[in-house]
Amino acid sequence: MPVAYLYALAVPAAAFAVHGAWNYRRAGSRWHAALRRTAVLNLLYCCVTICLTITHWHPLTGWGVAYFVGEVIVILGLVGWEVKALSGH
Repeated sequence: MPVAYLYALAVPAAAFAVHGAWNYRRAGSRWHAALRRTAVLNLLYCCVTICLTITHWHPLTGWGVAYFVGEVIVILGLVGWEVKALSGH
């Protein structure tokens, strides 16, 4: 994966982490809207990651593919947990 794309993936991932932590501390009674927004952002991030992985498939090593597949699996699991929390409210 070209380094520029790795930075392009790292910046939003860090921003989403800060966004989630901020909302956890500040959302109060509006936590469900904040969590819904976080879940949507995580899904969009997964879509971008999948597209970039497919686009740059050939230069990726087996470890690179394993990393991006693992990342998508972890984030989709997180989204599932977020949706479950939203449906329980």
